[in-house]
Amino acid sequence: MTHTCDAIVVGAGLNGAATAFFLARKGIGRIVIVDSGMVGAGASGAAVGLLRSHYDNRPETELAVKSLTFFRNWHEAVGGDCGWMPTGFFRFVEPEEISKMEANVAVQRALGETVQILDISEARRIAPQFSFNGIGAVVYEPGSGTADNHEATVSMLRRACAHGAELWPFTRATAIEVEAGRVTGLMTDRGRIASPLIVLAAGLGSKDLAALCGIKLPLVEKTIRVAEILPPETVQLSVSYMDPVSDSWITPRCQGRAIVAVPPAHAADSVAEFSRTDAERSLPPVARRLPGIENSIVVRWWARADCYAPDGKPLIGGIDGVDGLFINTAGAGKGHKVAPAAGMALSELIVDSKATIADITPFCLTRFDAELRPWSDTEYSKRVIG
Repeated sequence: MTHTCDAIVVGAGLNGAATAFFLARKGIGRIVIVDSGMVGAGASGAAVGLLRSHYDNRPETELAVKSLTFFRNWHEAVGGDCGWMPTGFFRFVEPEEISKMEANVAVQRALGETVQILDISEARRIAPQFSFNGIGAVVYEPGSGTADNHEATVSMLRRACAHGAELWPFTRATAIEVEAGRVTGLMTDRGRIASPLIVLAAGLGSKDLAALCGIKLPLVEKTIRVAEILPPETVQLSVSYMDPVSDSWITPRCQGRAIVAVPPAHAADSVAEFSRTDAERSLPPVARRLPGIENSIVVRWWARADCYAPDGKPLIGGIDGVDGLFINTAGAGKGHKVAPAAGMALSELIVDSKATIADITPFCLTRFDAELRPWSDTEYSKRVIG
């Protein structure tokens, strides 16, 4: 049996949900959202929801700044709830990288974000519980926070469906149909869906589908490993942070709990289950910044595969050589931070032929045709995923 629609979104995680929501809101017509499993069961369900706008390049900063506006005003901008918590955010910077920090903060401010540069004494007044050993300065975003990715995904899908979209969970996409260089439909284990437009937002599944129609996506799998903890009452956690020195981060969540990263026990990164003991090993690096946090109770822990491009940046845009085929993936552990603006920008590109909320041309697939270069001359030497 053949179904017919105006657009197909493959992947019902946060990026797929955002793309479907904005396409539906722009009145593109009937949309079918296909996912091989449950809504948000992949990387979107595993990510911690730490939200910030401090990046070391303008394209990601712009997407993050525009997305924060949605998260802060979710009920009015989208509808429903996203679990938004205004926590504030610290990004610790090493002494030798303060000049880079100043340039990156200038980009944030130029895009309209409220952000402060704090010396150690100023940071200690805001968060006296922290230890700032080895830190040169602190980027402080008082208006940043955290959200619940699953709630955000579900609410966007609900709103998309209210605009006429149709959700097909537990439906495996098996092939993209292309005729004369143009998309004509999607084959699934529920039958064929005829459509002139397909958006791939299914993580590594996007790579496999694209390969079947001769498109090579340079995506690799890495693992998100996180734990939810209950800090002792003696530890007052008032702000999220990211720290390249201790290679750690933490973000508060509801009911006094918090989320931390769990480094892999071995060099070989795996999505295999890990133990409570492994999760407890994540606490000493955080304790370098929050003394006493090592006495937390590990409440739960999980691992999920996420999708990375070689430069660690998203893939958003059209795919040359196949009219009607678009992509929105490669979150690299941080896709939730930019999902609303990325979804809106891609929908503008599809419907209006130009993205206006943010410039997404740097995220196109053709960037890998040339030698990879730094995205700015103010990139930090160390990365912290969070």
